[in-house]
Amino acid sequence: MTRLLGTPPAIIESSEGPHVHWKGGDNAKVLIVGHHDTVFPVGTVANRKFSREGDIVRGPGIFDMKAGIVQAIYGLSHIREVSQVEILITSDEEVGSYTSRALIEERAKACGAVLVLEPSGNGDALKIARKGVGTFLVDIAGRASHAGLEPEKGINALIELAHQVQAIAAIAKPEVGTTVTPTVATAGTTENVVPAQARITVDVRVNEVSEKGRVEAAFAALTPTVPGANHYCEWLRSIGRQCTSRLQPSCLLLLSALRMKWALTTCRALQLAAVPMATSPLQLVCRRWMVLVRAVVVHTPTPSM
Repeated sequence: MTRLLGTPPAIIESSEGPHVHWKGGDNAKVLIVGHHDTVFPVGTVANRKFSREGDIVRGPGIFDMKAGIVQAIYGLSHIREVSQVEILITSDEEVGSYTSRALIEERAKACGAVLVLEPSGNGDALKIARKGVGTFLVDIAGRASHAGLEPEKGINALIELAHQVQAIAAIAKPEVGTTVTPTVATAGTTENVVPAQARITVDVRVNEVSEKGRVEAAFAALTPTVPGANHYCEWLRSIGRQCTSRLQPSCLLLLSALRMKWALTTCRALQLAAVPMATSPLQLVCRRWMVLVRAVVVHTPTPSM
């Protein structure tokens, strides 16, 4: 980043790792957001090593979202408007952005427009919205007893968990884009003891604002099935609002052209921006970023704090 953009980024330490913040100037109009953490556990790279063959790289996190970071940095290194751009690359996106949220909100409000480096949708589709996301924890309390001598004296939290997983999954409403996915479950302490505790972690995504209230009410209404079992629900991450692009129509029109697979419209957009035509796939996608950032800079007013 320092070599290509001329100045070093600030490294902001957090409990989840370092956030990287680069500023082209003090009056940025565009914040480019990315993240350098992945969903893979520590040690994955030992078995799935990073590799490069020409313009193709492989390894954990390449799709989400190291390629986007590379594209943005190389693309920005070729435009004069770079002084009006900031880059923020966080280290905790996959686990909920708990340590970076305040920083993201601060810089987004200061800049006014935000571009996210996530990959495109199917068929190079242009992304102009993101779902609201939430995380729920459902803790179940039972009673321990010896599984061999007196299992009848126990209250099996694992059996209650099995019932609740089905009830939780049924909250989903895929026809309107609401997904409710149990992702992690834990129960018990050892093989010969009736489990006294269990926990379910649930990922929730909503496409409609009204679904936020419905889903939260459904979680609050969950009732025990196993006699004597109790549970409570905790909002580990409350369902956020859906984020929709507020770019000007003329800017969105150009972005729509950019998503095409290098049809004539895209080539004309590149030429109008006085960008030399690229020769490799990496250069092509970096040129896209150049036109994209220029479009947003031109059509985004300076925010009022």
